[in-house]
Amino acid sequence: MIIYHKALDPYHCYYRFLFYSHSLKVNSVDFDRLRLMDFYYLFPSLLHDFDKKNSKKKKKKFPEQFENLELKIQIFFNLLPIQKQALGYLFSDGYYNLNNYLNSNEIVLEKEIEPEILDLFLKEKIGKETWIELFFKYFKNYELKKIKKLSKLMDTKNVI
Repeated sequence: MIIYHKALDPYHCYYRFLFYSHSLKVNSVDFDRLRLMDFYYLFPSLLHDFDKKNSKKKKKKFPEQFENLELKIQIFFNLLPIQKQALGYLFSDGYYNLNNYLNSNEIVLEKEIEPEILDLFLKEKIGKETWIELFFKYFKNYELKKIKKLSKLMDTKNVI
């Protein structure tokens, strides 16, 4: 039996990265922020990591997961090769600037996203408005250092 999960699909990751870049409404974003966004978009039930005091209220707004996420750090790092493969596709298609990424780990959106893909982004949000709004609030408004610290997925001892 073949089991598909969008987390393991570099083409779906390609789409998600464009979705994040468009939804953040900024020209550039740090690759680490994109990686963390990707993880929490794939596993939204873990978004309560960002707001412990209100997590019981907000947990109801996040979709329930059926996966076993006890080893979330391992899952996060297992996504890296897939994310880098998707980045390679985005560089070759001209959406992102390779030189900025190599020099400063920044992802800069350089190419206009086609209207057909923008329509897919709108469809992606249907039925998910509440948690997607919270999702982008966290990732747009919080500093990368704070996101890393709250997620506990990346080394923060040199960041703080």
